[in-house]
Amino acid sequence: MTRSGIRVEGLENALRTVNAQIKLIPFRTLKGMIAAGLTIQRRAQNLVPVDLGNLKASAFTTWATKASSSSPSFRQGEKGRKVDTAKLAADHASVVAQSKASLSPRTFVHPQVEVGFSANYAIYVHEDMEAAHKKGKQAKFLQEAFVQGRSDIIKAIETETIMKRSD
Repeated sequence: MTRSGIRVEGLENALRTVNAQIKLIPFRTLKGMIAAGLTIQRRAQNLVPVDLGNLKASAFTTWATKASSSSPSFRQGEKGRKVDTAKLAADHASVVAQSKASLSPRTFVHPQVEVGFSANYAIYVHEDMEAAHKKGKQAKFLQEAFVQGRSDIIKAIETETIMKRSD
């Protein structure tokens, strides 16, 4: 996947691995997929480098009928740094709407969710392996959320399978 000349390395492979495991879970539900998506989102937000917190706030999880994030609070820059929070909010709304629209209307047959970050600079922070970050923060934050959280993702989906709902 490329955007503005930047190539995302490794994310497709991580997604392919997790998606293959998810497909092996019979009777998975939209509720389970949403729980898994929110698990990924939380993990990624814990790893994302933070300056003002706007990138972290731009995280979202969408599914065909809804999105988990409608209007995050973006922060103005300090010490003369100008941050166009209105543009961040507008970009976020647009990205989340596009994500939601891209998901299959057959979500209830084959449930799908999408997790991402709407800040227009997210891709640059994600792929900049040369940047120095505070302890516990890193590039490849979304990719690592998938890789490190694989068992939690599968557990979240398995917990909400149709077969389990016999109560």
